Amino acid sequence: MIPTPYLRGDRASDQMMMQIIHATPLALCITNEQGIFEYANPAYCMFYGYAPVELIGEHFTKIVPPAARQRLTELHDQFVAGGSEIRGEWTVMDRAGTSHCVLADAARIVGQDGRPRKVTFVMDITQRKETERMREDIERLMRHELKTPLNAVINIPRLLRDEDNLREDQRALLDLLENSGHTMLKMIDFTLNLYKLEVGNYRLQAEQVDLLEVATTALCDAQQGIASYKDINTRITLNGTAVHAQARCIVWGEHLLYYNMIANLIKNALEASPAGEEVRVNLVAEASHVLLTIHNQGCIPEAMRDCFFEKYATHGKKGGTGLGTYSAQLIARTLQGHIGFNTDESTGTEVWVRLPYDSRPQS
Repeated sequence: MIPTPYLRGDRASDQMMMQIIHATPLALCITNEQGIFEYANPAYCMFYGYAPVELIGEHFTKIVPPAARQRLTELHDQFVAGGSEIRGEWTVMDRAGTSHCVLADAARIVGQDGRPRKVTFVMDITQRKETERMREDIERLMRHELKTPLNAVINIPRLLRDEDNLREDQRALLDLLENSGHTMLKMIDFTLNLYKLEVGNYRLQAEQVDLLEVATTALCDAQQGIASYKDINTRITLNGTAVHAQARCIVWGEHLLYYNMIANLIKNALEASPAGEEVRVNLVAEASHVLLTIHNQGCIPEAMRDCFFEKYATHGKKGGTGLGTYSAQLIARTLQGHIGFNTDESTGTEVWVRLPYDSRPQS
């Protein structure tokens, strides 16, 4: 039964509300100012393995691991008192002591007695979290295993360069192969640090970096792959004009972070660009920031626009991982920058990153 304080007095309306709450598959409970269960719907009781009489009158931390009880009690009391609580993921325990990961949201209501209550909505995401962990474990294993064959890509060119019968163009190709191998190795090492970027404890190894040189290298590397077989032209400019040999754009940050971010965004632009079109990269030196823009004639599908920078979000790309723009956003944040995009059917898509000249954390 719904406790009397929540009923409106209209019997027909009350019965309808009770039927809806009882029938919903979403687990729902109501707790009072002291954190005591006053109501738990069947879905809530089934999820936790308790009968209603085993919950009603008990403190809500009955379903919370001991280590988190004090913290969740504080959040509950603040919320009921009129404060805010961030929607979040929590670990809970059922009657058998089994841990589950849930996504919890809450609403604050006031009953007929004038006292506030907290309505908590719970969704079980244990399987989803386990799937994510398994996927991340496999990805880490694959990155580790890729290092072994990559050693051959790096070392064989060094051995071949000792031969006396090589032409200069062949030596240049060996240099390109070895440099590409080193770049791939650095990128694999970087992806192993993706978790540190996600949780915000990546330690930036700051140095002076020529952002123009990084962008040029990333664009040249991309031209060896997607751009060539899709017949896409590429162009890089500084402040909207052609780049001359002495041009520089010096910033303080980490070379590999800049390279990974720009390379991912360029790759994404090339994949999204219609064949035969142009992908343009432009750097603009502003007063306090550098603005990097990457433009292609493709348009981001409407279904992707709200989740463009989310992890594993992808659309229409065979073999796409959905990690390119996600990692670019993480890197931009680590470099104290901001990232976004503009997209339109007629003008195409422009992804922009605004970066400070000095990305070192301020002490």
